Amino acid sequence: MTEIIHNDNYAAYLASVLTKNGLSAYATDDICIKLSEFCDYLLEQNKFFNLTAIKTPESAALLHFADSLTLSKYIPTNANILDIGSGAGFPAIPLAIARPDITVTALDSTLKRVNFINSAAEKLGLTNISAVCHRAEDVTGKEFKESFDIVTARAVASYPVLLELAIPAVKVGGRFVAMKSKDVSRETDGIEKILKLISISKPTFNISEISNAEETFERCIVEVSKLASTPPKYPRVYTQIKKKSIF
Repeated sequence: MTEIIHNDNYAAYLASVLTKNGLSAYATDDICIKLSEFCDYLLEQNKFFNLTAIKTPESAALLHFADSLTLSKYIPTNANILDIGSGAGFPAIPLAIARPDITVTALDSTLKRVNFINSAAEKLGLTNISAVCHRAEDVTGKEFKESFDIVTARAVASYPVLLELAIPAVKVGGRFVAMKSKDVSRETDGIEKILKLISISKPTFNISEISNAEETFERCIVEVSKLASTPPKYPRVYTQIKKKSIF
């Protein structure tokens, strides 16, 4: 098995990027070294398994690590998290590294990505994260139904699709927190007509600017609370979800 190489210079760079973006609470030596180790492993394995389009540590610091950790302030202490469509482990692994108080389940439908997340967690000594291989619509309304305090998803589908996939897995009183681009409002037109249907609050939109010395982008966090149990018909099978939007 490949050894992860410590990179103190990169850890220091990560700390500067996190601090610049209001994430200084996570710019500690322990967290940044762990993130650095994960970056080494990700970029090395990416040569063989095509896990991410981001090829450089500098871009990963901003577009993977700082971006993922902007979600932390929406997650309460000791929360149980489901990350839908986790891919190469974002935001799941950075959150698990920075927040040892939480428990994270990373859900993805691609086995190579699930295997990568579990392998990375083992190498990093993370005991608060595990990855499972399923399609979201097959589990969120069944074995995962109303099991999680927070469900997350990072730009893996349109908002109506994500909402239908995610809300069944959220506990009553919990929240779905989606990471979308700043123009997500175009995806939420008409949502008011289904708020009562699936018992959720009106969404809130929180836009932040994330940057380093070379680049800047805007992230929108869309947050809804679950007010009552989801009707058992949701989520529908994926062909129905794609054919006709929930709103």
